[in-house]
Order: sequence, then C-alpha cells, then structure tokens
Amino acid sequence: MITRKQYLETGGEDIHKKYYAQFVGDYERSVVKDFDSIDAPLSRWDRLPIPSHRACDLMRELGDYMTLAGKVCIYKEAFRQNLEKRINDD
Repeated sequence: MITRKQYLETGGEDIHKKYYAQFVGDYERSVVKDFDSIDAPLSRWDRLPIPSHRACDLMRELGDYMTLAGKVCIYKEAFRQNLEKRINDD
C-alpha cells in the first residue's frame, strides 16, 4: 500500500497511477463501464457518485480523504483498468 505521504514525496505519473489504482474495485469499474473516453468532460466525471465505502475507508487508513479531485482520479484509473481489460480480452 502507498500512503498519501509516500505519494506526495515521490511524485510522478507512475506513482499517481499506482496510488489511485489501490482504491479501484469492482464498484468503481462498474460506474465507468459505459464511458467511451477518458476525455469525457470534467463535469461528467464530477457528477459520478462517491466511490465505495471500501475506497473511502482505505483512503483514510493511508492518510488521505475523499475529495472531488481524488474521486475523479479514482474513476479515471477505473476507466483505464476497464480499457486495459477490453484490449487484453480481444
């Protein structure tokens, strides 16, 4: 597990992906399953529901808390995971 402190101290795209990936579960992937692009308008991402209790609880355990920006990062990572799965399944 990557704590918020480790994430902030390390920085970079790779750690960003790994940090937010740890909060993605089946629920988060199901919420964005019908998205066809990560470039959907930010307002569409903003309107998504709060991620699962599991994700919110894990964030707190790792020294973070759910924010609008964090929610969007979690769902964008869920979208990437869905996309990777579709590519690998084809």
